[in-house]
Amino acid sequence: MPSRFVAAPFILALGFFALLTFYKDGSFAVWMIPFAIVLAVIYALHPQIDWWWYKDHPPRLDKRLEGMIRRLSAFYRGLDVPGKKKFQDRISLYTLANEFLMRGPKENVAAPDDLKVLFAIPVVELTFDQEENWRLKNFQRMIYYPTSFPSPRIHDLHATEMETEDGVILVALDKIKKWVDRPGKAFPLMHYIMARAYLWSFPDKRAKLPEQVDVQALVGASLEDLKQHLGEPEPDLQAVDLAVRTARKIVDLPAGR
Repeated sequence: MPSRFVAAPFILALGFFALLTFYKDGSFAVWMIPFAIVLAVIYALHPQIDWWWYKDHPPRLDKRLEGMIRRLSAFYRGLDVPGKKKFQDRISLYTLANEFLMRGPKENVAAPDDLKVLFAIPVVELTFDQEENWRLKNFQRMIYYPTSFPSPRIHDLHATEMETEDGVILVALDKIKKWVDRPGKAFPLMHYIMARAYLWSFPDKRAKLPEQVDVQALVGASLEDLKQHLGEPEPDLQAVDLAVRTARKIVDLPAGR
């Protein structure tokens, strides 16, 4: 973390004066105070310090994750080289900026990198041409449940949930795996919940989406089947439309690019 490098000289200085205080003279203790204060400030601000560095120097994704993105995202495959670099950088930044957890029997545990990328792909696809709030900053905590789940807000089993007050998004991992195993064919559940988050963040975008959605033509299943799959009595059909079209989107590049 960059903040650790910023803190390093102050840690050394604090240690130096601590040694002088212990071995030489207790009066040196007063010199420890400013370094301790600076370290406390660095600790409090370390997320901002790290982000300030990473936004201009995104960590590179390893080849395994890049291969995963290439397999799952038709959008990514259609980009030119600079576009692919931008896509990868945004994936990297999105996974750094947010918290990703897996629901355990007793407590939540950190999600592995590949599950972080599953959240990031639809966000980067949806906001690729945007510079303002491209990472949907109102939603910073993502939680995977093993299967469909009930919640205090929705008592029936359901596959996704968006808590706007707390900035939390919940998804059922078993439903996500169907899309991971069959990208382009299975319903893109992750795109659906992130499309809902996108439309909540940018409500004016709804005006550009169709008011009536032919679910059968779009997803190859009836509306009732979709309701059962999602565990929602009234799915957001505009989000369904946006999700499916985004998941299948291939970028049109000018000739020669």
